[in-house]
Amino acid sequence: MTEKMIKAITKVLVIALLFTIVLILGVLYEHFTNEQFFQLRNQLQVIEKGVVLDGKDFFDGLNINEYRITWIESDGEVIYDSKASSDTMENHMEREEFKEALESGYGQSSRNSVTLSEKTLYSAKRLPDGSVLRVSTTQLSVISLVMSMLRPIFIIALVALILSVVFARRVSKKAIEPINNINLEDPLSNDVYEELSPLLLRIDKQNQKIKAQMDDLTQKNKEITYVIENVSDGIITLDKNGKVIMSNKKAEEIFSCSEGNYYLDFCRNLDYKFAVEEAFKGNSSTCVINIDNIVYKIYASTTKSENEDISVFLFISDVTDEESAQKMRREFTANVSHELKTPLSTILGSAELIENGIVKPAEIPYFAKKIHEEAARLLNLIQDIIKLSRLDEGNLTSEFVDIELFDICKSVRESLLEKSETREISIDIICDNSKIKGIKPVINEMIYNLCDNAITYNKEKGKVVIEVKTLDDKVSLKVSDTGIGIEKSDIPHIFERFYRVDKSRSKETGGTGLGLSIVKHGAELHKAKISVESEIDKGTTIEIQFPKIM
Repeated sequence: MTEKMIKAITKVLVIALLFTIVLILGVLYEHFTNEQFFQLRNQLQVIEKGVVLDGKDFFDGLNINEYRITWIESDGEVIYDSKASSDTMENHMEREEFKEALESGYGQSSRNSVTLSEKTLYSAKRLPDGSVLRVSTTQLSVISLVMSMLRPIFIIALVALILSVVFARRVSKKAIEPINNINLEDPLSNDVYEELSPLLLRIDKQNQKIKAQMDDLTQKNKEITYVIENVSDGIITLDKNGKVIMSNKKAEEIFSCSEGNYYLDFCRNLDYKFAVEEAFKGNSSTCVINIDNIVYKIYASTTKSENEDISVFLFISDVTDEESAQKMRREFTANVSHELKTPLSTILGSAELIENGIVKPAEIPYFAKKIHEEAARLLNLIQDIIKLSRLDEGNLTSEFVDIELFDICKSVRESLLEKSETREISIDIICDNSKIKGIKPVINEMIYNLCDNAITYNKEKGKVVIEVKTLDDKVSLKVSDTGIGIEKSDIPHIFERFYRVDKSRSKETGGTGLGLSIVKHGAELHKAKISVESEIDKGTTIEIQFPKIM
């Protein structure tokens, strides 16, 4: 902008200078021309007096070199000329100054020479006898005058140009300085040219608009960053070269990756490599990998920027629970098939023997009893599966209500009284007035299964103790027995479906292997914690801590 101002100011000053020179030359030239005409007229008056008095004799011995004197008859014929012979001169009837003098008494004119280098001024006056006396002189033409003054004009123009540039630089610098010092952050605080006020107002409005947009973008960026950083899944973005350009905390925890890492630097799993390569080809892909016994599912997809650069977006999700659930379902299906098949085979085999008359009449009660036992076992298994499925699905219509644990413990003891008396096992209840919030049928089933197991795996004439007491913020339910105990290696697995510590004894007692699984799911439903203490041949204690009613 400064250079443009310098050029503009310099151009204006040079044009003004040239215009001034031309104007001055023109004015001066016109002034000197008028002065010469005035002198010619005065000279003409002096000569007129001499001619009137002496006639043609006046010119004898007259020596005036600056002027040319011509005396012309009224018909245009030259009587006398101081510079040439009158006989050789043409008729002056058409000369402008001559015609004007004849008409008005005085006339004047000017004519350029053929070469335009000189200009002749003519002043003519009509004499009393009708003839015309004319005096003329020459002067340089405008072109000759300019050419003769070309050097001084050039010197003046050069000096003026230099001064113009210097002046233009100083003026432009001084003019631009306030503009350069404008505070664009706070335009209205500037004390600058009044002409810039509308511009500063517009800048201020634009600043406010930009600030609002930036604040909005900053807020949105914070929100997006917060979501990305706190999402439970890993997120990684790779550039077209396969290097990390963004990763959240979860991704860094999983892969120990950081910005600038190559995608194979932190994971060399072949399935992962294939998924990323497919994504770079434009095909979305997924893979499952295992890192430190944690199963992750990786979704790889392609994104394109405005300049068509390809980048890959990786979404890493922890699917360990899903994989475990699927594995559990597969195992559960296989176990259910096996558990159902065994009693059904016994029932079908016994029934077939009776149907074909192979069994003797005396043995029919034995086979009938066998069919009854296996059918009962099958029914218990199906009932436990249904109970467990309802707990899995959360498909329970009952609501949480206040429950007196003593009443349930008492009801369970009565239900198991016949079984416990058969083996001479006592069931004692130690219970305060503890209450919990829960689903009564589920709590009943949990306590029943714990007590049933305590009797089943107890010793003859053993003992079962149900103890309920209120702690600081929990309600503790303990079921202890004096039975065979559980190996430490088996304790982590006893709540798994169809897991049996002593499989042969479970078959003898008709156990389904689902009792403790139902207890576990019931505890999860009530947000309770389970703990197990056991010692071989001394017994087992299972404790459930329920949240206390506040």
